[in-house]
Amino acid sequence: MAIGKKPPNPNFVNGKTGTLLNVFTYPEYRNQGIAATLMKKLIEEAKKENISEIELSATKDGEKLYKKLGFKESEYTEMNILL
Repeated sequence: MAIGKKPPNPNFVNGKTGTLLNVFTYPEYRNQGIAATLMKKLIEEAKKENISEIELSATKDGEKLYKKLGFKESEYTEMNILL
C-alpha cells in the first residue's frame, strides 16, 4: 500500500490516504482465506497509521472479497493515460 496525502475533504478529513496496489494470489492458493486475512491485517495497520481512506482498483475476481470487507464502489470513474 502506498501512503499519500491529498487535499482533505469530508470523506478523508486529514487527507492521509492509502492506495492498494497489486494484490494477487496464485490460483492454487485461492479460496483459502489468504487474501482476506492479509487484507484484514492491512486495514488494521492503516487504522493505526490514521489513514482515512484506502482506495484500490478491483478485478472481477477480487471484487467480491473487497465488498465483503466493506469497500464500496466510488462515484468516480477510474481513468488513466499511459504515456
